[in-house]
Amino acid sequence: MSSTEVRAYLILEVEAGCVKDVLAALKKIKACVKAAVVTGPFDIIATIHASSLKELGDIVTEKVHGIEGIVHATTCVVTNCNCEEGK
Repeated sequence: MSSTEVRAYLILEVEAGCVKDVLAALKKIKACVKAAVVTGPFDIIATIHASSLKELGDIVTEKVHGIEGIVHATTCVVTNCNCEEGK
């Protein structure tokens, strides 16, 4: 993660029967680099990469919040990442 890059995890609760549609919509968002269906109280966890907090906010409010089928979205901004994938 570069010092100027902002990463966040989106934790999504989705309407029953809408998981596939929400995943397809997330896939169309370039900044969404990964999305996974999970068990537990939430349905999908997605990873977003942005160049700034403003860009992250724009992605979440203008793109993610507009996806039909999302009941609740929590955005968790990464503040420290010392475990890169593959290492």
